[in-house]
Amino acid sequence: MDHLPSLFASCAVALGGSALIGVERERHKGSGPSRGLAGVRTFALAGFSGVIASHVGQPAVTVAGALFIALLCAIAYYRDLGDDPGITTALALFLTYLLGIVAAMNAELASAGFVVVACLLAGKTRLHHFATKTLTSVELRDGLLLAAAALVIYPLIPNRTISFLANANPNHLWRLIVLLMTLQAVGYVALRVMGPRFGLAIAGLASGVVSSSSTMGAMGARSKAEPHYAAAYAAAALCSNLSSMALLVAVGMAIDPAAVTASWPAMAGVMAGSGLSACIAVIAQPALDAPNVPSQKVFSVRQAVGFAALLTALTAVVSLATKHFGSAAAELGAAIAATVDMQAAGAVLFSLFAGQSVDAGALNRGLAIAITANAVSKMVIACAAGNRAYGLRTSAGLAVAITVVWVATLVT
Repeated sequence: MDHLPSLFASCAVALGGSALIGVERERHKGSGPSRGLAGVRTFALAGFSGVIASHVGQPAVTVAGALFIALLCAIAYYRDLGDDPGITTALALFLTYLLGIVAAMNAELASAGFVVVACLLAGKTRLHHFATKTLTSVELRDGLLLAAAALVIYPLIPNRTISFLANANPNHLWRLIVLLMTLQAVGYVALRVMGPRFGLAIAGLASGVVSSSSTMGAMGARSKAEPHYAAAYAAAALCSNLSSMALLVAVGMAIDPAAVTASWPAMAGVMAGSGLSACIAVIAQPALDAPNVPSQKVFSVRQAVGFAALLTALTAVVSLATKHFGSAAAELGAAIAATVDMQAAGAVLFSLFAGQSVDAGALNRGLAIAITANAVSKMVIACAAGNRAYGLRTSAGLAVAITVVWVATLVT
């Protein structure tokens, strides 16, 4: 008698879940001689058969039930083969039986499975439109590439330091590559979803993950070609700086979360300053006539791999200098590196802190110096590449970010 409550629960889940799938199939079943394979009653009976067969405790009964469901699906499919009915309903019916079996062993897992199957069936139109109309071949290729990098290659990378890589851990380096590609993909999706209304700002956020300095130059060049949109391009450039600083935090978390915790004054300051300047620039820009947002790839593998290679080289050089000349060499090296790549400079400091080569104070000072050097280099790029209005707006926003960083670093 002790098993009766679990039997009732699993039967309720099987009946409810299979009926949910059946309701969705009933809407597409049609009527008359050409009606579809199964509806609410058939699916409910299939799910209930699965849970009962499992509770009988005889594997032969469970297998016989599965074979019977499969036979029914095959007969119905070949009966209507001339009309090309597809096999979705047949597969859903067989899966409903299997989920009924699962319900006897794990009702929570089965209920989740029923809901997922129903959602997939109900989303047919949107899924087909997404696969054939919305998703481009380039996006599909890059999505598969990202999946392969994260799910196939990453588990195979050795998780240990290697001497000829300047004692770098290739597993951690590949994790950074995957992280960078993922964040670029997130920015790309945001640009696609949000549309042209916030196109420039989102384009800045997305491209800033790849290279904020390059974005500064690109937006500056466009401000010369379209001077009426100088304020909008400056806002996009400052948004790219914000996403670049957010990536710096993400890079630190990937290397050593304790380093991000220790550097919270500098990190909080740069995020607050960059966010403030970007928000002011976006709000203050005049109304736009939907300027063209340049198309872009989902992510850049070359940039991601180049970042990892640059990180390895800079870490080796700065680590060697720190060993011989102390933490001051780390701060100077980070400042020089930041003029080229802020994330690489920050990653060097985070790695040195993780290896106990610098303390929290030196880490925060080094980050503040690196952020300042990076911002000054961006000011030079903005003024050189863009028109006067663009250069002034961008430089003012970067100056705000620098000021907040140093106030946060020195006060705390």
